[in-house]
Amino acid sequence: MLVAVWSFAAAPGLRAREEPGATGGVGLEEMTGAHSRLVWVQDQSDAQTDTLARGKKLRLMGIDSRDGRGERALRGSIQNYAKPLLTPDGSQVVYSDHFADKVFVVDWESGRQREVCDGFALDVWADPVSGTTWVYTASRANPRENYIYRGVRRVRLDQPKVVEPVWDKTLVGPDNFQLSADGLHAAGEFPWPDAGVADLARQDWEKRATGCWASLAPDNSGLSAVFDGPHRNWQLQARSNSRRWSVALNQAPGIDNHEVFHPRWSNHVSHVVMTGPYAIQGTVNVISGGGPGVEVYVGRLSNDFQRIESWRQITANRRGDFHPDLWVAGGEHSSVPASVVGTPELAERPRWPAAPERCVYLWRDSRSQNEVRDAKGAIQNCGVEARGAAHFDRRFAMFCRGGWFEAAGGAPQALERCAAGNAYSLELLMTPDSVARTANGPIMAIVDSAGLPQLVIEQEGAQVYVRASGPSTGRPIRLLLGTLSSSRPHHLALTVESGKPRAWWDGSPVRLGRTRLPSSRPWRDGSLRFGSTGTTTNHWHGRIERVFLSDNALDSATVTADHRLIQEEIADRRPAAQIRLRGVVKQTTPEPSPAAVAPYRRALVLHHVRVEQVVSGRLTASDILLARWGLLDGRKVGGAVPAVDETIDLLVEPLLDHPELESERQLIEVDEFDLPAYYDVGQLLEQLD
Repeated sequence: MLVAVWSFAAAPGLRAREEPGATGGVGLEEMTGAHSRLVWVQDQSDAQTDTLARGKKLRLMGIDSRDGRGERALRGSIQNYAKPLLTPDGSQVVYSDHFADKVFVVDWESGRQREVCDGFALDVWADPVSGTTWVYTASRANPRENYIYRGVRRVRLDQPKVVEPVWDKTLVGPDNFQLSADGLHAAGEFPWPDAGVADLARQDWEKRATGCWASLAPDNSGLSAVFDGPHRNWQLQARSNSRRWSVALNQAPGIDNHEVFHPRWSNHVSHVVMTGPYAIQGTVNVISGGGPGVEVYVGRLSNDFQRIESWRQITANRRGDFHPDLWVAGGEHSSVPASVVGTPELAERPRWPAAPERCVYLWRDSRSQNEVRDAKGAIQNCGVEARGAAHFDRRFAMFCRGGWFEAAGGAPQALERCAAGNAYSLELLMTPDSVARTANGPIMAIVDSAGLPQLVIEQEGAQVYVRASGPSTGRPIRLLLGTLSSSRPHHLALTVESGKPRAWWDGSPVRLGRTRLPSSRPWRDGSLRFGSTGTTTNHWHGRIERVFLSDNALDSATVTADHRLIQEEIADRRPAAQIRLRGVVKQTTPEPSPAAVAPYRRALVLHHVRVEQVVSGRLTASDILLARWGLLDGRKVGGAVPAVDETIDLLVEPLLDHPELESERQLIEVDEFDLPAYYDVGQLLEQLD
């Protein structure tokens, strides 16, 4: 066995490595157990930071486990080679050229290439019946610099004039649009950060997680994986049920808990590829830092798919290696065991809302895909964007304490449809932190194009009111809707038809008298907000979820059904186990800059804390990792980084009890990175309350 020894000027915390079997392809076949080929792009620039393969100084590289040639260039030219993909038989490589806006195919043995078509190649798939090989491509959406694509189509590799449409319901990201063996499903970003699996036959899709580099097991099991915010783990989920679990990708020898990138399933269900470690701060983040120490790794999943049981570093050179794809002979015959994907659910439980077809805007929670279809069947995304200190809670609800949320995506179209009609309805589930006067403020507001509020749901003390204003009223109208209880969810439904309002509070009708509310016409060109804007004083403190906006009136039967469904969905909710402790800070992660985590706008920093005293709750660990917000809404959070040796009093919950944080950027630069992690839920209390 060969031993490749190399060194470079290592970044802080990154060790130069000696890796066995990294050249000649010997280690590759030892890992996969079959003839294998690996393709990737290698940065030839001085900076070696082209981790997204968008520049012109790249080389197309490959390893064949049996030809004895080791790492070699498949083409002599240095140019743009984006997202190289091996064909299902391993004989060719398909790549895209961002500058030419074209797709090419290269013969593995000879290196000869030919143009296939215009656009960007997302995946390559072979029909299991006919054997025909197709290249799935898309076109850049405007603006071009965003690298987001639309109009997925497939082109016959041997007859490029044969083109068939595949998917046009949403925009898609360029990372890992990956097909199932039967070609009926594809994992992807629709677009980033909403990752999931599309049903190409039904022309619909299911959100699996918030993240990037969505990957799909290459059989027909429907097992998918989404790369998390810390860039260290895969979040796996089976199609047949809601079971989800995490698989660490940063435990390979030499990664040293640093970030990794480019995770992708090979054509064999047991083998995955990735690149790493990423430890050099770049112009944007450590991923953009790239560097000569980034190599290609192949991992083998355990039989139960709960972990990567073995890793092998395949490349060993002084160049940054990015965008790998792996082919394993016979991989098309592999399959995920039925015990992993589980038994399909016989029938899906009814979900709120009872009549989704009546929605013009629908936001369930941040884990859901939150979309509606317009009259033509086109999908409208219904997102929200956090502002100020707002973020999502462990139930994926909008947590408005210290900030607010702006409706995004299809909100303008929804308000336009409401403005054009004679009726509108809304629903939401709100959970106030407090009924004290300090928690007063707008819970939800529809404002006009000038930013003036037209319809407001607001809290005052323990009461919730609807307040409306408009040019025809002459004065504000205010109606009492219900009474709040601290930390208890309350369901509100309000419908207005020809100016006449009807409301339901926790499923029961509300007496509103004969007061009429103004027209929704001023909503045109307006916006939808959740929580209170402005300074941190007099913010509404609470959580919002299950938001429904319709351009027609709701009846009592629909509201009753929605209330029942919500109650069923939240019946099993339990609070996270809280621990009050006193600890001493032993090591910290530096405060991040907004540029260092872009395009993310929120980031957590993790510190090493030694536990001195457990005041309440249960905690057996003597040392913990403390996760605190370092950035919110692109701004630094005061007090995020305590002083080393400082004694601090903390209110924490297990980080594992906060799945909403899996998709957030998490930065850790401490030596003891494998300590149990806890989330500092008391961090913002003094600043915001």
